[in-house]
Amino acid sequence: MPSENRSAEQVEDLTFNFCRELARASGGDEVAYRVSGALHLLDGSQRLRTTRLQSDQMLRALLSATPAILALFPESTVQRWAVKGIEAAAAQICSLSEAPARRAARPATSAADIRDHARWLRNACHNLALIEQIEERAAQRQSDAIVELKRAALRVAK
Repeated sequence: MPSENRSAEQVEDLTFNFCRELARASGGDEVAYRVSGALHLLDGSQRLRTTRLQSDQMLRALLSATPAILALFPESTVQRWAVKGIEAAAAQICSLSEAPARRAARPATSAADIRDHARWLRNACHNLALIEQIEERAAQRQSDAIVELKRAALRVAK
């Protein structure tokens, strides 16, 4: 498969998967996990070049997920960082459809700030997803322990 076809396939996969993850997040489905995953896809795709239409689709998905993302961070100070992360992700999406010369003209420090703000949001969402998983396992262990106590009580009562 020629390199151009492989690249076009990668861009289509990125657009589809990024939008799918954020649509699920917008619907309240594992918001932190989905946003972290979408931002991971975006971070790993910065060498690709999308069409403007694909970037617009991704921007709409990010905009649609923004209320769900912000709801993860109720504290105003942390929410300000989340807003910066969302803005940075939007900048990364826009850069995907820019001409290579325009991308190269961006100061390295600006590009680093954009990358790091988006990475902060990705990490914060990932950490929240980990906390959710830990709490789910703890709740399951507690539920299992209660079931076992009930079984033991029934055996003793017989």
